[in-house]
Amino acid sequence: MRRSLAFLLAAFVALTVGTPSAHALGRRGLDSNEQDQPSGGNRPTEPGDTLTWWCLDLNNFWQVDIPVLAGRVFLDYAYAETPPIPDQGCGNAWPVTVPGGSQFVPGGSHLWTVNNTYPKAVREALEASGYHFRSQSPAEDLLAKVVSIRVEIRTAPAAGNEFVAEYTFDAQKYFRRTLLGFFKGMLPTQPIVNEALGVDISAAAVRRLPSIGFPVPAGPLPAGTPQARYAAYIYWTLSESHNDGLGLDEGNFLPAGEYQYEELVRLEYVP
Repeated sequence: MRRSLAFLLAAFVALTVGTPSAHALGRRGLDSNEQDQPSGGNRPTEPGDTLTWWCLDLNNFWQVDIPVLAGRVFLDYAYAETPPIPDQGCGNAWPVTVPGGSQFVPGGSHLWTVNNTYPKAVREALEASGYHFRSQSPAEDLLAKVVSIRVEIRTAPAAGNEFVAEYTFDAQKYFRRTLLGFFKGMLPTQPIVNEALGVDISAAAVRRLPSIGFPVPAGPLPAGTPQARYAAYIYWTLSESHNDGLGLDEGNFLPAGEYQYEELVRLEYVP
């Protein structure tokens, strides 16, 4: 029960739009206890920040001052499948460079989007299947079930996929809750409609769907790690299965146990 990268991109690009919000408190480190502040990105880009091809500053979005990694489809306009807007001249070189001794956010483009509540038909179908609700809010349901975030750094697959380092984080300490429209910026939107399940979300309402990410500060890589390209593998661990309230397809669920994102995130390490 995994959302593939293709599913995520389809959901992000086809269904969402919004305008970045200001940071009421400005950027801050990931050790802050203020995990539930809205994330956005309308501050001027600072040198070294990571920009998507639609000009979203991921450092501002996650409110961090360390390198933010993202998949190539988020950074390289030419690599994005059927871009819905003209090239804006944004986007970092891929992969993002991480200097020696620096921490970094490995999953800068990882975001889980949920409905505001469970529609009646969705709720009844989940109840019939034995689903355990921790809340009638899908966002709170997820946050009650997510336990930890684990990051593995390995050499690039072409270089043997050898283990380099591992980092594990308390998910409750590092979550960020935002709105999906903040992530999508200028991208166009469409409504989400499934009449059989009572899901009818207008294009404007899609912009306001709750979205949760975990910008954990992996690294720094061990002393003596040579300059090269590496791969980051990101895992979420849930105590129970979770449904996003938007449907009943495989992509609407996160499974109990450890869940690996399909996306392979790379980094360029420069000691």
